[in-house]
Amino acid sequence: MGSMMKSQTVELLRRHEFKIIEPLHRRAIEKVFDEIGPVPEEMLSFYEITNGFQFEWLTVFPLFDNDNVKTTWDSIQRANDVSKTKYLGQDEDLLKRFLVVAHISGGNVAVVDRNDLSVWYEDDDGLCQTDLTYLGLIETLCREVAEL
Repeated sequence: MGSMMKSQTVELLRRHEFKIIEPLHRRAIEKVFDEIGPVPEEMLSFYEITNGFQFEWLTVFPLFDNDNVKTTWDSIQRANDVSKTKYLGQDEDLLKRFLVVAHISGGNVAVVDRNDLSVWYEDDDGLCQTDLTYLGLIETLCREVAEL
């Protein structure tokens, strides 16, 4: 993991007051992402430091952990399983294209395009592509939560 990405993640977590979930080991993280598809490198860095978090109405989904079922039940794996998810209208084509990474309010989500790793968010008008990085989107959403 690049030290720059690690320091950006640590800084993001330091700036906002929320409880982080103890991360899984690197091999476990890589195994999950091998199963659910490619992700931006900074997303791997993020999960090496924290296994997701909840900050008021923002939830960055954790990776499921058998040793921490209560906290990780609503996991990134579950959010992307067409038979279990409540996101993206359970649309199989959308779930094949996008990886659901966070719940951002009112049933809307943040997603990563599995093809080009671009970052998108869902609002009342549908999915909108951003020019933000994964960490940039998480930081922007945290600022919005803090301001409300």
